[in-house]
Amino acid sequence: MRRSLNQMALWALLVGAAMPGQGLAWPVGGVIVAPITTSVDQLEPRLVLGEAGAVLVYWSDDRWLDSDDLYGQLLAPAGTVAPGWPDTGLMIARAANNQRSGAGLAMPDGSFIVGMVDFRNSVPNGTGTDTYLSHVLADGRSDPAWPRQGFQAVNRADDDSPGYVLLVASDTLVTSCLFLTPDGLLRPLIQRVAITPSGPVLPWTPAGIAYQWRPHGGLTTLSLVPDGEGGLFVLFDEVLVASHVDSQADLYLMRIGRDGQPAAGWESGARPVSVAPGTQEYGVLASDGAGGLYAVWGDARNGSGLPFPDYTNHEDIRLLRLTREGAPAAGWPADGLLVSDAPGWQYLPALEPDGSGGVYVSFDDYSVGTIGLTRVAADGTFVPGWAKNGIPLTNSPAYDTESKLVRDGSGGVFVLFRNLSEGSLVLQHALRGGAVDPLWPSAGAEVGSGNGGSQMVSDGAGGCYVAFEKGRLVPASALVAVSRYSVDGVVPVKLAEATAEAEAGRVHLVWRGADGVPPDSRVQRRDEAGEGWRDLGAPIARGRDRLEFDDLTAEAGASYLYRLVRGAEVLSQELSVRVPAAAAFALAGGTPNPAMARELAVALSLTGAGAARLEVLDLAGRREYTRELVGLAPGRHTVALADAQLAPGVHWLRLSEGPRTAHARVVVVR
Repeated sequence: MRRSLNQMALWALLVGAAMPGQGLAWPVGGVIVAPITTSVDQLEPRLVLGEAGAVLVYWSDDRWLDSDDLYGQLLAPAGTVAPGWPDTGLMIARAANNQRSGAGLAMPDGSFIVGMVDFRNSVPNGTGTDTYLSHVLADGRSDPAWPRQGFQAVNRADDDSPGYVLLVASDTLVTSCLFLTPDGLLRPLIQRVAITPSGPVLPWTPAGIAYQWRPHGGLTTLSLVPDGEGGLFVLFDEVLVASHVDSQADLYLMRIGRDGQPAAGWESGARPVSVAPGTQEYGVLASDGAGGLYAVWGDARNGSGLPFPDYTNHEDIRLLRLTREGAPAAGWPADGLLVSDAPGWQYLPALEPDGSGGVYVSFDDYSVGTIGLTRVAADGTFVPGWAKNGIPLTNSPAYDTESKLVRDGSGGVFVLFRNLSEGSLVLQHALRGGAVDPLWPSAGAEVGSGNGGSQMVSDGAGGCYVAFEKGRLVPASALVAVSRYSVDGVVPVKLAEATAEAEAGRVHLVWRGADGVPPDSRVQRRDEAGEGWRDLGAPIARGRDRLEFDDLTAEAGASYLYRLVRGAEVLSQELSVRVPAAAAFALAGGTPNPAMARELAVALSLTGAGAARLEVLDLAGRREYTRELVGLAPGRHTVALADAQLAPGVHWLRLSEGPRTAHARVVVVR
């Protein structure tokens, strides 16, 4: 019987059997990569696959309380900390204000380039939010040839941050972002960085190169792929400023050379990919493995003339294979293959090459309420077993979004997404022939809470790593965790993972495990000081592999152990919980995130220690919206922000209560 890496560890623990193969150090629920005992929030984890299956994790960390700094950890394939790395993580950058995690990459010598969104210069007359890079060596040191707190890759008087960091040559990378012009339009900015033994060098200007390939509109998305010759392809969508009423947007492709100027043959400018009526948006680019490209996008030509958000009810998914010259590949329809035209809204597509010249395409599909997935061959036909509109990844409608794809070692694909209905992060495995893996739960494997940042990369051995924010009970905060999965999926073992959220007077317990949870199970609790086990009652079944229970008799400040039993049989490990003495102060962030302005809400927790306020700031720190949180009791709340009417783009949330403040980033989509 096939077993996942996580479940091998659990099975060995529960039945005392020694299991062969790697993965024994991976506990169910993931490895906490930098356990800190004091109050700390570790946010927005990023992953980069290193040599021999090791994985670099880096994140924003507020352990010093004055601001968020950037920390990282290298994990070996068995889930242990790599030799030379501190148990609590390597401080990659610590400077004034915040350092937030951005895109990164692995270098050919086994080291890593880590990008960060840096606020140290967000001061009067400063350069605003900046792109900084650090060079982290595989032995757990920061490169001494680089500035210790990071290298400012872009030095200009506007906000910028590393949306992409791509290796275009063995010793050269490019980083890119969208920046806001004084006239309120988003434009692309690209910078080239050469890696030398004496440190980083900027072959272009310190400010990078700002582009205006299409002068009549602004951009909302940007996607980059190296061209194999030291330059890169850039896919972008242009929103026509003069046509806000009918929401006109088109998709274009540009190629730039090593010098940052148009590549040979592209001097006349960007070439159209889709300029149909209506809106073409959310473009994503990927290499086809043969010198050409795949482009996928949300296409609302059938809603042409309708304003936002009405046109979204007519949005479909289209895919096009392109030559290096930006022309449709032979046999492909010029306006793209219609991947999905199901009723209603399909958007936010993702791409993953299938290893055979074709490509997997996933997308938010609100015709079925979950993520849709299909597979297209290099000739523009659907791979046998797959078809237009694809397959749903779960068997029950939910608010699933933000899919990410990683190819497995058997021609199939892992899909990570957020279930906003349940507030969870979910991983599903699809087989190469066009079906969800029957050995996986029909609703997907729940990785953890979906309220924070997450990322997935291949593990280099046919599986994947997933990083996520794992909630901690006392104090209420988050620690970064990493789980590793193989294609073996979930097998029928004893209940796998127990998690809990605690606040004064209440402990919410969740058990997740195999299908067929015992209907006659009971929840027991005992005091950690030694009191005997006390029966609390029966849990509530949520689907086939999830049980929940609320302990409303928990005393503030007490420490308990919980377990699940059936008669004399113990069904789960004991879970240790300490109940807070008072409600916590925390800002979980936007839910959903990203969200349309009319759907945006903010999850937060208050202590009742003073006047509370929620603010929305733009990237320059200017206040856009303020809500006085009057009348909210201590504890957790969700505050709707539809009345803020926020414009599409990235915004910052700031929660204050008395002298305490917390920040979180939120993205508003059109």
